[in-house]
Amino acid sequence: MMKIRLQAALLLVASAFVAASAYAYVPVVIAPDAPSAVSLAAEDLSRCLKQIYPQETLVLTHALPKTGMAILMGTLADQQVRTRAGKAPPTVPES
Repeated sequence: MMKIRLQAALLLVASAFVAASAYAYVPVVIAPDAPSAVSLAAEDLSRCLKQIYPQETLVLTHALPKTGMAILMGTLADQQVRTRAGKAPPTVPES
């Protein structure tokens, strides 16, 4: 149930991102050592977004682009996520 809620929330956020972007290439970034749940969610999200936005090229990768936008998936255990999430700890548990 928690995984479904996480995926639904990520889908809504990513859908808004892709709809608002003018990019044809959208990297979906996960940590190289991401838990299997994060990897599966990233694959599911990419597959769903490719169906919704066939003109976009969504690519799973481990490296954030130096410029441009990307969809970053993970948990606060991932350094890339912590760096971009801010220094304050979450006020509620992660989904």
